[in-house]
Amino acid sequence: MSAMLEVDDLSIAFRTEEGPQVEAVRGVSFSVNRGERLGLVGESGCGKSTTLFGIMGLLPNTAVVGGTVTIDGREILHGTQEELRAARWADVAMVFQGAMNAFNPVKTIGWQIVEAMEVKGKYSGAQARQRVGELLELVGIPAERAQRFPHEFSGGMRQRAALAMALANDPKVLLADEPTTALDVMVQAQILDLLERLTDELELALVLVTHDLPMVTETCRRAAIMYAGKIVEEGPTDILYADPRHPYTRLLFEAMPEILDDREVASIPGTPPRMDREIVGCSFAPRCPSAVAVCGTREPQIRVVGTRHEAACHRNDPDLAEQFSASAVTEST
Repeated sequence: MSAMLEVDDLSIAFRTEEGPQVEAVRGVSFSVNRGERLGLVGESGCGKSTTLFGIMGLLPNTAVVGGTVTIDGREILHGTQEELRAARWADVAMVFQGAMNAFNPVKTIGWQIVEAMEVKGKYSGAQARQRVGELLELVGIPAERAQRFPHEFSGGMRQRAALAMALANDPKVLLADEPTTALDVMVQAQILDLLERLTDELELALVLVTHDLPMVTETCRRAAIMYAGKIVEEGPTDILYADPRHPYTRLLFEAMPEILDDREVASIPGTPPRMDREIVGCSFAPRCPSAVAVCGTREPQIRVVGTRHEAACHRNDPDLAEQFSASAVTEST
């Protein structure tokens, strides 16, 4: 099966007046098939949202972008601005982290969704207004509420309306940047159920950005773990949970509370590296409890460690097995 979205070696750096570039995204690659949900997980500042903005072509002029983004076989990142604008909100759409506060307060919800369609020229007039009703019904909002203003919607309903707007021009790929931020637990569950249903019914390729691992394990069948601008592990969520092959992934799961488990929730010591400074060796080495000498001098490459499972850790390199075995012996004594 060919991927609906393919991101290959995406790099994003920001020029600064004060000094060196900020390397926000460093060689990120992943793919998502039609009807598939991929979770992009990591701490704040690891490059998740920047990756989505890069895919959408919504970065500032200070950004230096490399790599390719292909949607349904067509590369969009390095085309003309006209080609990128044609793809944006039509082939690929995005639900922003603050989407429920993004509506114009003096325009009705329906008017704003119609505008999104008329700008693209796909629907207009009575056809567009009919389409608005269909979209609102699709996301669980009665069609007649199209004439209401944003302040007449609850937070969860505004988030649903933002999702309806993202779907207005029938995109093939949907990017969701922490779509449940600032919502209560019950509404979060409803939004996630809605995303699952829509990806199944419309066969969307969904990329869900979050730092909430339970959300990803519940919603997505596959996840990519990001750290310091790179994907350090990727695979099916059940395999990542049962057999994490990168120390960062393991520590993320250990920091996740379990209702039926009385184990102590652990925190990850230290802080992520500064992205405006050169990173030598493994970016996680200063925080890793099992790092050895090679981790501080050589950057690990992502490699296959199982069925549809990849990780970037020297512990998965058979040529370095002796170093880690010796380290384990030293620690035990």
